[in-house]
Amino acid sequence: METLAGWRKKIDNVDQGLIKLITERVCYSIAIARIKSKNGMQITCPSREVEVLRSRKQWAGNLKPDFVESLFKMIMEYSREVQRNKNPETTYEPANAAQ
Repeated sequence: METLAGWRKKIDNVDQGLIKLITERVCYSIAIARIKSKNGMQITCPSREVEVLRSRKQWAGNLKPDFVESLFKMIMEYSREVQRNKNPETTYEPANAAQ
């Protein structure tokens, strides 16, 4: 039988993986910001955001679609913040994501 500490360690490992994946997503977002900057495009693309939220809700599986939508709204807001506040030519430091 698994112990409470064992289950918590599993959750910690999953959380570390989630942070790494979100960091990877932010790095891709910065790459997109570079492309947008070079082409004189706006950071936000409302039609893309609507499509992302729609598709992620469809992918929710056993999770509540409203939870998945809220989660991705937060992730996209953070991505926009990074795109606005970082020089698109700089490198995002993944180590800072866990702080």
